[in-house]
Amino acid sequence: MTRKKWIIVGIIGILFIVGVILTWWLLRSKAPTISDEFSLPDGEVVDREIADPSSTDITSAFVTKDNFRRISGRPVSGFTTFSFKDTQTNETIEAIRFIDRATGSLYEVTTRDNEPRKIIASTFPKTVESIFSGPNFILNRALDDNDQVISEIVHVIEREDGTLDFEKTTLETNISSVASSGNGMFSFLVPQDNGSILIVWNGKERRSIKRVVLPLSDWNLSMLSNNDVILSTPPSGNVIGYSYRIRSTGSSLIPELRKVEGLVPSFSTDGSKVLYSSFSKNGSFSFYQASGGQPRSLPFVAHASECGWSSNRVYCPTIQGNVRPDFPDTWYTGKTSLDGDVFSFDPTVSSDAEFVFDSPLDTSFDVTSIAVNDSATN
Repeated sequence: MTRKKWIIVGIIGILFIVGVILTWWLLRSKAPTISDEFSLPDGEVVDREIADPSSTDITSAFVTKDNFRRISGRPVSGFTTFSFKDTQTNETIEAIRFIDRATGSLYEVTTRDNEPRKIIASTFPKTVESIFSGPNFILNRALDDNDQVISEIVHVIEREDGTLDFEKTTLETNISSVASSGNGMFSFLVPQDNGSILIVWNGKERRSIKRVVLPLSDWNLSMLSNNDVILSTPPSGNVIGYSYRIRSTGSSLIPELRKVEGLVPSFSTDGSKVLYSSFSKNGSFSFYQASGGQPRSLPFVAHASECGWSSNRVYCPTIQGNVRPDFPDTWYTGKTSLDGDVFSFDPTVSSDAEFVFDSPLDTSFDVTSIAVNDSATN
């Protein structure tokens, strides 16, 4: 090969290498990274950092697009929302309390705070689940020194010096399903050989106030603000489901929903309205008034147990596309995730549905629970 040809080959090789480097640089400069910045409506720039779950920093709260604000950078064992009056300004303050699963610490954050604050010096170690009944009563399920699950009912109290502390009662029994009313009351099941016992517990009095023997051991529980208890058969696709009510003043099982395939119900906090999903074939979503009337189909499909109720609206994540034939079983076992937009609607108005938000982080957004204040501002 002549000297001239070598020079030409060399130039071509250099140009090729330069082209590869430029292409790599351009793609890298356009690729999104977890430290990308974006502007909020008020012009403030916030780093969109994804928190490390193993981080010791619980206060990795940040504002995201569409008025989203992340409260905790790590998993929580449970949370509750509530409001209170500021005694100086008479302003209504919205607040959230939650227990950090890693440390067992109880935190509170309000709509006027930037970061959660730890409100009790003591912790609840090895907590795996926390069911709140209002801000001051918590049923904690935790592991003891032998890694056996124990259940304790915690009452948060205010000392004379204004600091918060707690008293707790250990339940000397094995319990399964748990629900709360939001006003210091709990209901839970104690499995038996031929069924179960429903126990209603008064957190303020630190004692059980009702025991009802049930014919089945496996129920899904929910509790209304009037302390009525809702028992539903465990949801499973194409399996006939039932839902019953036990009134706070009685012990009889009153039918609410009968013979619904793949039943997943959701009752409003006062129990006057009922949404329910039916998972058979492609799934359906319906509403009816508990006082009577015929069920009415809604124009989209949702998983009713994920919905949150305000005083007159419901917030639900919709299910996109066709429903799998093994749903909701695979969702409960973690084999299927959902990624739908959240809509709000007045279930008493057939054409009323408003888009609320989609994923705040442009990622898969599998909502497992929604809590809404009565005024639907938060």
